[in-house]
Amino acid sequence: MSQALSIKLVERIIEIIRSENHEDVMDELIKDLVLRDKKLYEIIYLCTIHNTALEEPIRAELIDKIQSIDSSSCSYSTWLLCFSIAMHTGNFSLAYLFRENAKRNIYIKYRSGERNTELLCKLLSLAIEDGDDALYIEIRKVISKKEGIPSNKLADLDHLDMIFSFCNGTVSKIAEKYISNNQDYYNYISGKKIALVVPTLVETLDASEIDGSDVVVRLNYSYKGQGCDMIYKGVRTDISYYNKMTLNKLDEEFSGQAPDDLKFLVGKGKSIDRNNKYRRLYPFDNSLLNGTFNMLPNTLFDLLVFSPSEIKIFHSDMQLKPSLRVKNYYSENSILNEDELFKASVSKSFSIHDPFGQLNIIRRIVKNNSKVLADDILTLTLNMSNVEYASCLTENYRVNFNKKALEDQHIESTNIELISELRNKIKSLNEKAIHVENKLHLMESQKTSQERVIAEMKIKIKNQKIQFSKLKSSFSWKLTKPIRFVGRSLLFMRK
Repeated sequence: MSQALSIKLVERIIEIIRSENHEDVMDELIKDLVLRDKKLYEIIYLCTIHNTALEEPIRAELIDKIQSIDSSSCSYSTWLLCFSIAMHTGNFSLAYLFRENAKRNIYIKYRSGERNTELLCKLLSLAIEDGDDALYIEIRKVISKKEGIPSNKLADLDHLDMIFSFCNGTVSKIAEKYISNNQDYYNYISGKKIALVVPTLVETLDASEIDGSDVVVRLNYSYKGQGCDMIYKGVRTDISYYNKMTLNKLDEEFSGQAPDDLKFLVGKGKSIDRNNKYRRLYPFDNSLLNGTFNMLPNTLFDLLVFSPSEIKIFHSDMQLKPSLRVKNYYSENSILNEDELFKASVSKSFSIHDPFGQLNIIRRIVKNNSKVLADDILTLTLNMSNVEYASCLTENYRVNFNKKALEDQHIESTNIELISELRNKIKSLNEKAIHVENKLHLMESQKTSQERVIAEMKIKIKNQKIQFSKLKSSFSWKLTKPIRFVGRSLLFMRK
């Protein structure tokens, strides 16, 4: 599939547009980025000169303009660039239309006789998400007659075939080679009822159903009990799937050690476990028209390979809302812990994760694959049209920079108060320390005085002992010994 334009590249393009003269930038974009349509450029320019999504009336006007542009007037790469910039700036409704034009452009090329492998792979992805099984089979036959297909493309074709089978509730023969390399995992998953729990905070009473499953799978479970409770999320965790960010978090905060209550760990990166519980996630990433899958689809696909009897997805709305994650999901210093920065960051990530393609595929799987069930939260999202979904994304991820400024101001004010309070506490502690130090000096002085008295008494006792010893050896002491003996005897008789 076509790789998404990198976030850094899109940011650089936006930076150029914002910093240069309108006409000069337009000429530059037309020359270098093939934005041949002036109307199209003006739409992109409007998206980039604002820090957040455009207001609804302006978006409505731009939507009309996009729909009036002939999709064949620009190349697929041009529509992809427009899609990436619109996604990056939070204008998801516009981005969705750019993506639809990119799709139409691919269909037009195929109907005009173009048959290169890259185009055919894109068509396979489109056939999957659009539910056009006849087209998928047709394209597969065309590809089977081609020679010299690169090995990486052959691997992509295997993954596409597997996703095609997931969407139709069938089992792909290709899965057999994956199972043979992971027999222990297959034995643990095969025929089991799976609860796939997404790490968002919810108020639905699902704990009992989740814990009643044969196997409970959670995403990015970084410490024992994370995101678990007895009312909403359940308390069991048997398997966790990890993205690279959480693997790094485990390295940094937990010395590379995963929670010890896990039976298996599955991740995209290097092994984080030394007792053979870890296995690498199979890469389905190149199966989207544009960009890569998020953790939920990747986890779902991987589990389906191993033939469970059922997978029920809990607490996912396909990122429709910037939902709160469970406690300590992100690293302590991550910007994703702050609401407005979270929105801005996720908006940018959407440009490389293509939420529309993912929504289309998950919708097909839930509809056609009897093994995959959705809870009420996910069902609400899947029942939306793509246009409604795009509109909700735009509104829900609109960054409120005024709110951010007020929050920063509040934080600064709070910091000043905390610093003042801290200084007062330090002053008080210093005073207490001085008092304690003086008391210690006094005690030390008293101790020294007492030690002096004790030393003097010891000397006095020693001298008395010496004198007594001398007395015992004297003639008078010996002479009076009988009298002392009689005195002691009389004393004893009285008693």
